[in-house]
Amino acid sequence: MLYLCYLVRPETIPLLLISFEMGCITKRVFPTAYLYALLCQTVFFYQGQSSNISSIDIAIGYKGLSSYNEAFVGFQIFANFYAAPIAFTFGYLKMSDGFKSDDWIRLLSATLQLRSVIMFSSLAGMISLSGHLFMFSVLAPKLICELLHMISILSLIACLFVSSFLFQKARFICSLLTGYKIDQKDPS
Repeated sequence: MLYLCYLVRPETIPLLLISFEMGCITKRVFPTAYLYALLCQTVFFYQGQSSNISSIDIAIGYKGLSSYNEAFVGFQIFANFYAAPIAFTFGYLKMSDGFKSDDWIRLLSATLQLRSVIMFSSLAGMISLSGHLFMFSVLAPKLICELLHMISILSLIACLFVSSFLFQKARFICSLLTGYKIDQKDPS
């Protein structure tokens, strides 16, 4: 959370804290996956982000760097772009005791369902208004941003599955090498 406060513009730091508190309150009051997905989409717009490519602040990517590193610049731009939803998620996860993999699956599936509905409606609007004058200035950038959101969610899901698989492999190898099952509690 401190790194996100470092990345964002100073005037949006209170909005990050509000997003964090919204996540805490949401988990306490009405903890459903669909409300999480909807509010996560809502806090995205708190920092002035929009459905336009020109709203992405690329100057943030170079903050604190002494030399150019394209992977780190891309990570910082991505983290700044999704700072409010990340802060909301941190607040939501802070209030959960013993977060289980079922909770992750529920949250990610609700978010993926919401993103799919929004992307489908954007695509349907673009197809139905294909002859409209403002299609390339309004609808096409909206669809590109929706594709970016969908790719981000799918990348997050892929990273979580790969890390979960690698963690299970590492536990299995450790139990083979030591002869001690990691799941068992120590009898002493």
